[in-house]
Amino acid sequence: MTPRHHLLVAALVAVVLPGASWVDGSGFLAFRMYARAPSYRLTVTAWDPGAERRLIAPTALAARAGGILGHLLAGSDHWVTSPRTEFLADHLNDLGRIACQVARNAARVEIGIDRRATRDAPIETRRAVVACP
Repeated sequence: MTPRHHLLVAALVAVVLPGASWVDGSGFLAFRMYARAPSYRLTVTAWDPGAERRLIAPTALAARAGGILGHLLAGSDHWVTSPRTEFLADHLNDLGRIACQVARNAARVEIGIDRRATRDAPIETRRAVVACP
């Protein structure tokens, strides 16, 4: 192959194919990295029996949960990019039970997740309130 052929193949692979994948709107072959990655942030609030409110850092839940779940929770008081936002949103009650263990003497906890499909997408919020034993 001559240098000219190499240039044509490189242009086809690096420009034409990714560009053509935008024609159907998917951008499947284009390099998008985090441009379309969903993100989330968590808020955890505990109420004592006397109705005194206190915030709990999601990282405290991460230390209690450990493993992959701990990794998802760590630092999530700020926006975190991850494709697992649906998993966390579907398990807010379970996260609330972990928060009850972390927030000793709490009567109840509220855990909320703010999610967005892209950085400039509207924010969707879900909340769950869990009574602590």
